Order: sequence, then C-alpha cells, then structure tokens
Amino acid sequence: CKDRGVCRQDGEGGAAKCVCHPGFQGDDCSQPAPSALCPNDCAGRGKCVGGFCQCEPPYWGIGCARAKAFEPVQGSVHHPYYPSLKVYMYDIPMSVVGPQPFDDGDADVFVIYQAFQRFMEMFLRDTSGVRTENPYEANLFYIPTFAFYATCGFWKATGRGEKRGRQWDLPDMLAANLGDPTAAVVRAVDWASSKFPFFARSKGKDHFVVLTSDRGACYLQPAPQTENLIRLVHFGLERFNISDMGPLVQNKEYGCFKSGRDVVMAPFFKPKDVVIREVHAQLEQAGGPEALLAKKNVLFFFSGDVSRSWLPPTTVFATPTTDDDSNSAPASWEAMVEGRSNRRTWNARLPCPSHCAVPQ
Repeated sequence: CKDRGVCRQDGEGGAAKCVCHPGFQGDDCSQPAPSALCPNDCAGRGKCVGGFCQCEPPYWGIGCARAKAFEPVQGSVHHPYYPSLKVYMYDIPMSVVGPQPFDDGDADVFVIYQAFQRFMEMFLRDTSGVRTENPYEANLFYIPTFAFYATCGFWKATGRGEKRGRQWDLPDMLAANLGDPTAAVVRAVDWASSKFPFFARSKGKDHFVVLTSDRGACYLQPAPQTENLIRLVHFGLERFNISDMGPLVQNKEYGCFKSGRDVVMAPFFKPKDVVIREVHAQLEQAGGPEALLAKKNVLFFFSGDVSRSWLPPTTVFATPTTDDDSNSAPASWEAMVEGRSNRRTWNARLPCPSHCAVPQ
C-alpha cells in the first residue's frame, strides 16, 4: 500500500485490499485525496497535499482558515464579548490530536457519524461574525478533538456493514465505534490549557467538544479536563446510575448527557435532492402537509435504551419471525431492531417507550 495505508482482508475469506491513511486513496493508496484536515478544500487559500493544507501566505491553521493572531496588551484585563455569541476554535497540532485511524482502523467515517466534520467545515466558513480569530473576545471555545477516530476500530469477522449469511452478535457490532474518547479529549484540553488561559478561567465551562460516536459521551471518563465540558452528541441518554452499558460509564449522576449543559445535535444527512424537492413542493401546497401525512401508516419512534436490562446473554440483532415466548432470535437482518427477541415481548413494551413517539 505504498506505506500510505494498511492491507487487510475484508471479512472471512474475503479479498485483501488497502485501507488508506487520511490524505490518500486508490487501490494502492497512491492517489491524493481530501482529508478531515483539509476542510472546505483549504478554502481556496492553499492545496491539500498528503492530507494536510499547504497554505498560501498569510493564511494558516486548519483549513487555511486563520489570517490573524492576537495577544493581550500587557497589564490589561480582558473580558468576553457579551452582546452576541463569539466562538473561538483552537488550532491544535496534528501531533496532539487529528484524524489518525485508531489501531490501523478505517480512515473513512460513515455518513451518519460525519457531523463533527461537517460542523467544522460550516464553522470555518462562517461569515456571520460568530466565529472569531480573537480568543480574547470569545465567550465560547471549540476544542476539535477528532475523538471519533480514537473510538473507532474495524468491524470484526462478520464484515463491515454487510450481511455475511449469519447473525451479527453483540461483540461484533460493538467493535465499531464504542471506544473510550477520554485520551484524545484530555490531550486536546491539556494542549489548549498549556497555550491559553481560557480553560483555567472557567474550569472548562465555556468549552465544548463534538462527540458523534454511537454512545456519544457515555464513556468520557470524569477528570478535571472533562467534567465541565459542554458535549455536542447524537446520543442523549440521561439516567441515574447506568449499570447496563458496561463498566466504562462511570458518571453516576446523569450517565451520558446532562440537561442544561449538553446538546443533542442532529446527525449529518446527505440529502437526496430530487426527493427533498418533491417533498418541499408538496408541503408548500394548500393542504399538502395533511395529504402527505394521510399516506403514512408507520409510527416511527425512538425508545432510547429500552430493553438493555432484559436482553438475554446471547442476544443478537435480528427481527422476530415467530410468535412464541422463546428468547431465540432468528438469523434475519431485514428490519433490524435492537434486542427484539420475540414478538410478544416486543409488543408488550411498545406502549411504554422512554421517549416521545413521532409520526413519520
């Protein structure tokens, strides 16, 4: 793989192929490619070379988004700018944190987890005045930890995102991106604290991180560098003394999410333009929303972690095909539902979701 990636076998009996490091692509990783460290294609201020932006003077930083640097006037007292939101992003060196694949893992990020990349791209493109290059006027600080790469490994023998003709058991599924992000977050915070005074000023209460892995901040360990951070996550489970998600969940007060501090953000969605335009056109017509809903016969709802405590020890991810009361789960992949071991048990729990039902 030209020393630009790792060679792996794709599942049991599958063909060998190169998994390229960020910045490279192709069968042998010989071709250049954009990477998470070249957001917005370097904003037209440089070129993405080997996964890094080579910026044209006077630009610098992640995505060549910086053009100014500030330092305090000696003896002055600085306060955040309060009339409006001002967010400063730390430019943390790649040697501290970055989009490095973990343990020879896949450098690609599946689309539903790409919100941290899209968030950075949109933030660096901001022209509304929210983004500031002057940290001394900022009232909120963005720490780009790239923690997803520290939590993500390979799918195991069952393959990566494909059906292999047999059931996917729980250990295989959890191999994907349920690692501990603490080390990456702590390294990033330690760097920011050593270079700037702002984290110490509020003990991190005005600093935020973006954690888009399956369980968000559940496994972020309590530490002085993490305990006050604002977490932007997809997974907003808030529950006292969580004991059914493994020993890594150490926060007994709220578990994975703290209301009033943390934010549940929508995952990235790659729109299907034609479909979206058709739906928008119908919604804009008189009676359009009612006509659209009249065609719906499916109730879509999110039930949180319902059933985690009652899953049998050998639970698989599958769809029930029998009406008996056994805990056996058939080897069906279609309409996958977590922990749905038999239809009677599932139907009994449907009226009691832990989150609101949403018509879809």
